[in-house]
Amino acid sequence: MIAQLHFVTPAPAVTLVEDPGVAVPEWAMTDGMVRDVGLSSVTRGCQMSVRVVFLHGVGASPTTLAWLPALNANLVQLGADELDESSVCLPQYSDLLSTANIGAPLPPLTYKSVNEIAEGRAYELRQARLERWLKADAEASGMGWDVVPTSVVDFAVWAALGLKPAEVLDQAARYVTDDKLRGAVLKRVLVQFPSAGSVVVIGHSLGSLIAIDLLDQLPPDVHVKRLITMGSPAGSRTVHDKGERLLRKFPHMRVDDWVNFYGVGDVITGGRGLGAVFPEAHDVRLAIGASHEAVYYFQRPLVAEVVADARAPRSSDVVPASPLVEADADATEVLSLFGLTFAHHVAENIVDDEKQQRYRQALSVVQAEMAQELRERAEADGRPVSAAVAALVNAARPRLAHVSRLEDVLDVLVIGAMTNLVAPYEINASRAVEGAMRDMCVDLGLRGKWGLDVYQAVVAVKSVVRDVSGLRWPAIALGAAGVALSAAGPLGMALWTRDRRTDAAADMLHAPGALSDGSKFSAMAAALGQAESKASAATTPIAQLATDLVIRVAVEQARDNVPGVRRNDEAWFLLAEKERDIAAELRKLSTFSDPGGAGIGELKQKQELVKRLINYMIENGLGPDGSDA
Repeated sequence: MIAQLHFVTPAPAVTLVEDPGVAVPEWAMTDGMVRDVGLSSVTRGCQMSVRVVFLHGVGASPTTLAWLPALNANLVQLGADELDESSVCLPQYSDLLSTANIGAPLPPLTYKSVNEIAEGRAYELRQARLERWLKADAEASGMGWDVVPTSVVDFAVWAALGLKPAEVLDQAARYVTDDKLRGAVLKRVLVQFPSAGSVVVIGHSLGSLIAIDLLDQLPPDVHVKRLITMGSPAGSRTVHDKGERLLRKFPHMRVDDWVNFYGVGDVITGGRGLGAVFPEAHDVRLAIGASHEAVYYFQRPLVAEVVADARAPRSSDVVPASPLVEADADATEVLSLFGLTFAHHVAENIVDDEKQQRYRQALSVVQAEMAQELRERAEADGRPVSAAVAALVNAARPRLAHVSRLEDVLDVLVIGAMTNLVAPYEINASRAVEGAMRDMCVDLGLRGKWGLDVYQAVVAVKSVVRDVSGLRWPAIALGAAGVALSAAGPLGMALWTRDRRTDAAADMLHAPGALSDGSKFSAMAAALGQAESKASAATTPIAQLATDLVIRVAVEQARDNVPGVRRNDEAWFLLAEKERDIAAELRKLSTFSDPGGAGIGELKQKQELVKRLINYMIENGLGPDGSDA
């Protein structure tokens, strides 16, 4: 049962008045009055115990609540009380948007960060919670018009529907680029805004830009429990190119989280979310057809759920996280279940229906075989079969325990991105890996964006060595037979990692109850680096050497990509060691061998591989202490 929502809002009068009863900031005064941008009598109502503020778009009546019945209907379904027309604060500024030569100075910034990194990480943990339960909602997707390319939904169609997208986009561009207009609008809104307390801010269309613009200029005692934007003109090139004018630094401790709803058929959004301009936003696509008005967004039950959750946060996530493995499970089970979960996320992100069906079917076979092999391993070791392994027979996606730090899973995320998770079947699902990496991070209780950062690191490093002579890189990525990492699916991924651990690390990882799942991942990552440094570069097959080294460099690049994650120099010194070993072996063989011998040719290929990776690290500031070495 969702707690009752309580909101207070203004009467709909719009007559401009001089109201001595309104608490107006000094900066908004002109000779003791507030005539320059206009205040209505609604201001007094907004100064009460406001919990929701709605900022309207272009052309909307300043007093209309046409969207409220739709929201009410869905709130009732959720068990929340209806909101009457006196329950929503509607700051009024539409007259300013159509007035020429209107202007006022921009309000001063009121937010100052104390510890930007710590505040940003705290925000991303809150945002990760929001992502988890939004992702579990089947409504957060699109059908019908929402799968039609944006170019098909042209302005002629919208004109036939009585809509004027050009006017909205022009006004959005004017607002972003005209500081005097921004100052006037912000001044008007801020005078009508609550002076203290927690609020939920909802901005539709142009109102979404105003909402974003307000965040670092709100009264210091106001806290935004949730920012909800919908139908935002993200498709406007002006917004994308000049979005930093609205919000230079996000106030992480003033805003708890941010969800942006958009429809692909909504031409004002351009079929684009806000995440590319404002990374703090979590974009959710809704099936609203070729619509833009606020009422169509509020008709979606998920929007009401997001509003209700902001007032009474859930005590737990929609998808509860069960332990990945019990205390008596070993490290191979941990990695195997991790790999299986990754494979399920890959399947979910394959867009081709036929390929997705084949991948799911192959995965069901792999999962059943893995369950059997893991049971046999547990019995051979004299251990009981863990509940997580026993549950694999139902073909469902395993549930992962949450981890507290990205560092705990960074290595295995990179390994998973480079592994064929349904081997021995060969199904090229490389385009789905990016989304799977994002979803894996959400599953682990981390920010989905971190997964995208890790994926970009893998892509960047792989591209450096893709055309090295003699290296069949696509075979590695797709898991051709003979490549240890890629040839055996999730279980092979686990065994590959296990085989590269030191004996001491193995004892630590197998000790019942010795480590949490996150600690096991972290310990395996540390031991992996130690074992790789002992392998001979001269005798290691080039495919395996490339895989090992690309993993290490990609992990280091990912550390650099994600703010707040500490870097280390392991990859650099590993490459330096391999460079030395290969040079020594090449000098030794060159003395007596034929110049065109196969051994010398492969050593030169390895030398080129290592050289490219070292140069990549230098060019990207990944040398020791971030220098160019």
